[in-house]
Amino acid sequence: MGKLFRVNLVFLLFITVNLYPSVSGYLKLNAFYLDYLNETSFVQLARFRFRFEESFNSFSFKLHSEINAINHGERYYSLFTGTILDELDPYYFYKGKELKIYHFFDRLSLTYNSEKFILTVGRQRIPWGKAKLFSPLDIFNLYNPFAIEKEEKQGVNSLRFEYYFSGFSWIEGAFARREGKNYFGTALFFSFGSVDSNLVIASLPEETLIGGALEGSSGRTVLRAELALRKKSNLLLKDISLGADFQLSSKIYLTGEYFSTDGSEFYPKGKVLVLAGDYKISDLSTIQLSYFHASPGNGNFFFLRFLYSWSSNFDVYIGFLYSSSGSSLWQFPKIAYTGSAFYY
Repeated sequence: MGKLFRVNLVFLLFITVNLYPSVSGYLKLNAFYLDYLNETSFVQLARFRFRFEESFNSFSFKLHSEINAINHGERYYSLFTGTILDELDPYYFYKGKELKIYHFFDRLSLTYNSEKFILTVGRQRIPWGKAKLFSPLDIFNLYNPFAIEKEEKQGVNSLRFEYYFSGFSWIEGAFARREGKNYFGTALFFSFGSVDSNLVIASLPEETLIGGALEGSSGRTVLRAELALRKKSNLLLKDISLGADFQLSSKIYLTGEYFSTDGSEFYPKGKVLVLAGDYKISDLSTIQLSYFHASPGNGNFFFLRFLYSWSSNFDVYIGFLYSSSGSSLWQFPKIAYTGSAFYY
């Protein structure tokens, strides 16, 4: 991994000097107080995000990387990375008993574009679902919806092609390999009126999947729906996600989502109801409030976050995650945290 890391840095330096790339990212500094199973921890997290993108002729290159420094937080890594850390193949600059500093790429891909055909090779995000949090058609990328201050969903090492019939209809195919297992899928995207939809067929390691998704808007309302049917041995399993967004006023934005699964590689059998709202106090400050109810187990999760923007690229915030009871779906700690973010 160390050799690969050095090769990537040399390549990055070369194209930075010779081209005119798009560079962006952020630096976040966070401090967390966690209470989990009657044990308390004080965790510090520094996250540096770097995005590099460049296009030349018919090709484009994308590199998104991240350096995390976590102190006292090893047992909570999924809350900070949003996924299983080992799948990102991290390179450790320092790996002590409490403090760990590591780097990973979650976007590292080369894309060829023609008038109707697109081919992408490398680590990338394959977003076939419409749901914001719990997506039955998000079959290639693991993601933890409870991840704290994690703005991106993970990429996966894969090969993906897209062929466009028109600007409103196209077909995609993808192959990914995770933990020594093969994932194949194809999706047809099309629109009718103000409704965007797709159909998905996939071959997963232990099951086959067929499903579809819809997303449409009318006025201030956006509606979403996903359905996946999975054949596993002699069982027929189904996953359903229903969601809606509503712009109540210029200051209030509401979101709701219902998710039901018969159990999959990513989630145990259960149901989740999510209600969330953003209230814009002023041009500089926002309050975010979310409620999750998970069953079986009747787990209740409350999330509150207050954000204040000192400038167009510098934010400070405080947040709370409170779990009133356990659930067979998720067991998460009670969390209070504060942080700041600088965007460039």
